[in-house]
Amino acid sequence: MPTRDALPLLEAWLGALSTEGAAAASAALADQLLEGEVGLEHLEVEPLLERVLELEHLEVEPLLERVLKLEHLEVEPLLERVLEPLLERNQFLVVEDRVRRQLAVSLEQLLRGLREELASPAARSGRRDRVVARLLAGQAELARALEGLAAANLGAGFARSTQVSADYSAETQLLALHLDPAQLPPPILDLGCGRTAALVAHLRAAGKEALGLERLTTAAPHVLVGDWLEHDLGVARWGTVLSHLGFSLHFLHHHLRGGREPARYARRYLAILRALRPGGCFCYVPGLPFIEQHLSQGYRVKRYPTLGPPAAPGDPPLADDARVALGYAAHVTRL
Repeated sequence: MPTRDALPLLEAWLGALSTEGAAAASAALADQLLEGEVGLEHLEVEPLLERVLELEHLEVEPLLERVLKLEHLEVEPLLERVLEPLLERNQFLVVEDRVRRQLAVSLEQLLRGLREELASPAARSGRRDRVVARLLAGQAELARALEGLAAANLGAGFARSTQVSADYSAETQLLALHLDPAQLPPPILDLGCGRTAALVAHLRAAGKEALGLERLTTAAPHVLVGDWLEHDLGVARWGTVLSHLGFSLHFLHHHLRGGREPARYARRYLAILRALRPGGCFCYVPGLPFIEQHLSQGYRVKRYPTLGPPAAPGDPPLADDARVALGYAAHVTRL
């Protein structure tokens, strides 16, 4: 009997954390494991889990010989599978290192416990109940770790909320940024390029040397996967750094929200400027007046008004200075 990929089942089980369906999800996953219907060979967590229960009948004792052979347990890829749906729904979530470590430890302990239980020569009669109990205990541990995530993000209400986010066309991004691709000095880096990396593809099609940086995994070519607060941008490396409703939007969000993140973003903002070549430009929208006003004489700031809200019938159109006050794109050039 061919086995099925376990990833959808694991994701469904993880999605049932702290819900009324937790027990049912754990029981269903336990049944699939014990009946040999699930295989983990396609999980992208090599060598986290090699193969699970690839036998035709539960009656066959060697069923347990290939279960979760964990010589070098690596939970990070599976952890990303847990976090990515949350980050996709709420782009402003902060996943602190301590929360990430707690989640990783919980996953590691759960998987090791399952391996031990499934490989144990103990009586088969109570095995299903023991596997369900381990799954439920694992859910409780992960739920506690996720409570820490919520506490670091203005509480569970905000942490679980959906914040508006979208992948915009390259044309829309260039319009909002007030940029002409022909005038952009290479190499170009798009910070927070999105999973489609539309602007990166557009620039490369126009003959520009361009790369994207995105924290969520993506199949788009020419994209580096990493955190814009941690990725090594180098010094005097880039001709242009772009960010449309990305880095500066998050900086603004945390500036208004408070806490420890604004200082991290301020340090990173300065690191981005150092990563520019002389004559290079950091172009972003929305603007950041609270930090731009402190730039030294080594930089020139130009502001370009956004479209602003539509005028009511009979009202005069907004003047450029009023639009700038409502929001603008900034071009910060290193002199």
